[in-house]
Amino acid sequence: MKQYISQNSVFKNSAWTWSDKRQQWYLRQFLEVQPDLNFRNPKVREALKNVLIFYMDMGIDGFRVDAVPYLVEDKLLRDEPRSNDPTQEPNDHDYLDHIYTMNTDETYDVVYEFRDIVENYTKEHGGDARILMSEAYAPLDKTMRYYGTANGSRLGAHFTFNFFFVGPNLNTSNAYTFESLVYEWIDNLPSIYVSNWDMGNHDNRRVTTRFGKEDVDGFNMLLHLLPGIGITYYGEEIGQEDGEVTYEQGQDPAARNRSTFEQTSRDFERTPFQWDNSTNAGFNEGNKTWLPVSEKYKETNLADEISTPGLSHYKIYKEILRKRQEDPARIGDTKIWSLSEDVLILKRSLEKTHIVVAFKLGWQNHTAPEYAFVPEIKCDTATVALTNVNSTHQIG
Repeated sequence: MKQYISQNSVFKNSAWTWSDKRQQWYLRQFLEVQPDLNFRNPKVREALKNVLIFYMDMGIDGFRVDAVPYLVEDKLLRDEPRSNDPTQEPNDHDYLDHIYTMNTDETYDVVYEFRDIVENYTKEHGGDARILMSEAYAPLDKTMRYYGTANGSRLGAHFTFNFFFVGPNLNTSNAYTFESLVYEWIDNLPSIYVSNWDMGNHDNRRVTTRFGKEDVDGFNMLLHLLPGIGITYYGEEIGQEDGEVTYEQGQDPAARNRSTFEQTSRDFERTPFQWDNSTNAGFNEGNKTWLPVSEKYKETNLADEISTPGLSHYKIYKEILRKRQEDPARIGDTKIWSLSEDVLILKRSLEKTHIVVAFKLGWQNHTAPEYAFVPEIKCDTATVALTNVNSTHQIG
């Protein structure tokens, strides 16, 4: 097999590794222990088909298919051109423009075949639909293709993760940012498919850490009352923050290979869920956990949020999920707009019934929230149905 002159791993350095045992080079776009499969080989596809069926036979209802853009590489194994990004070093992944190893046409064909497998399984065995969720950090047009063709003639993942909300940060985002991101997604998604909304995941700092405790309730309201699927990364329902992990405790191989552990490690957002204030936050009964439990577990844990007499992030989260079952949130029209840099309004409407979220972004300080006026609501009465934990408004 020809060795690429130009092909870098996602985790830096060459994506080609020499095997003494086989006396061959093999491609691995991530770690050396993760050789890429040859999806052009029908035996490989058949084996993965059997993997899907094996787990569906066990009762699994769905699959999160990770790193989908990397499935199928160029048949001719052509060298990839330079990206001409001056900030990238020659051994960085983004030093190259990955036109031959990411989001190839054949990759979409594989995803469409996976969809056929799970659809046929449900038809044959009955029960609820088994679903595919694809992870693709890809340009918008390529992301949408993972859903399927625009006219639905071929179906791919039931949804591909919408990471638009994962990107914004305190330095560059405001209410206008989020308004724009919502409409950019909705306007580009073919109407036959279902939107989804996601604020955090295992590769990015937690929502509470990125934006602050005062905003986690507002973002949960926003995500779960927008039309479509609301996605929760564990801990967002209780306002869990990033944990504390030293280099010696770290497990993320991508970060341990670098001198920038604090900046690049994904361990901080992966620390265990904080169930209660017992040993290891109730996560296990052993001497330690794979990653250390955050020191914040005694002040933020599920048991305390359940038992507290007043509002908590968890109680608010549960009430949001009840509100999303109401008809305006389920099938109503959607409008989202910014009153200022720091006040974002979401309205879901069905006939004369409205659900309105008025979200004052905590890191912006331009508008006094008690004076924010919500236009376009014409009704005789309006009731405060839910607030965040720090609100001065009274429910009812």
